[in-house]
Amino acid sequence: DVLAGVADLVDRARNPQRYANVTVGNELLILGPNLSGKKTLAQRLAKEARLDRLITVYNPRSADALSEANRLVRRARGTKVMLLLPRIDSAFEKEDEDVISELEALIETTSEKENVLVVGTAVALRPDSPLDNAFGIKIVLPGTRRELADARTLDPAQRRVLTEVVRFYLRQAEEGGVTLADLTVEALTERVLGVANSPAEIEDIFAVARTLALYRRYAHPAGGASTSERLRLTPDILTTAID
Repeated sequence: DVLAGVADLVDRARNPQRYANVTVGNELLILGPNLSGKKTLAQRLAKEARLDRLITVYNPRSADALSEANRLVRRARGTKVMLLLPRIDSAFEKEDEDVISELEALIETTSEKENVLVVGTAVALRPDSPLDNAFGIKIVLPGTRRELADARTLDPAQRRVLTEVVRFYLRQAEEGGVTLADLTVEALTERVLGVANSPAEIEDIFAVARTLALYRRYAHPAGGASTSERLRLTPDILTTAID
């Protein structure tokens, strides 16, 4: 089942109080060809997460529609909501800077709310594009057209800066109860820098890793371990967060 791959995100939407300290990463992009069931999958996800309301923006290229969606989300306090943005790639392809800025702001501000799950659908994705950067988690359905990322090499100055960003978010995670398990700081840094192009992408990786670690602790407690024990960031959790 496709949803099994995002079971942690479903649990986060269903039980937001468990993930109250995770303030980013509550957004999902579903990629697939036309008529592949992307919207139906989003609706299944909403049902599985037992959400109270589905707010759909049928025209994400309209600034008025985005403003109205923002208003509805703000009014939905105390209820669990999915904000669905079908064919969001059409809005980014329009290259209207005002619309794109408003769309990015809508995704960022609403996905920070613990009661809101933001889901977009698209037929194609270009690596490192604004659309790619707007969503930390993706489901790719069979037959999806995807461009390959350009090969890149960090120059020494970029590497130093991004290394400091990795260490910053690692310290933040450790202060929040995360501990590395079967991972060294150096190995974690190398793996993150192998895929991350920006501080925002590094932040997303740590947010997804923390969400998955929390989910595993609640869903598969080891030997009756207390939920107050430190979260384990393991190599396989890091792999999932990066992929």
